[in-house]
Amino acid sequence: MAGFPEGHDRLCAIEWLVQRLAVEHCLRTANPFAAAEKLKAAGDEYGMLIMTSAINTGIAEQGLTGVEISAAIATLVEHIPDDVREALGA
Repeated sequence: MAGFPEGHDRLCAIEWLVQRLAVEHCLRTANPFAAAEKLKAAGDEYGMLIMTSAINTGIAEQGLTGVEISAAIATLVEHIPDDVREALGA
C-alpha cells in the first residue's frame, strides 16, 4: 500500500496554518486586497531569489533544491489573494 512520505501530515498542517495566518494578517490591514497581493509578490520574489542563488552555485543538487523550494513557496502564496477575497465575501 502506497502512502504519503513521512512527515507529510506535518507539512500539510504547517501549510494550512501559514495560509490561515497570512489571510488573517491581510484582513487586519487597511487594504486587505493590496496586502494579499504584496504578500504573494514577496513570496514569488523570495522564491526566485532562492532558486537563482542555488542555480548559480553550479551544483546540480543545490539547483534542484532551489527550484523545489521556489515552487513550494509559489504554491503556498498563490491562493492568498483569493482566500482574502473569499473571507471578505468579494
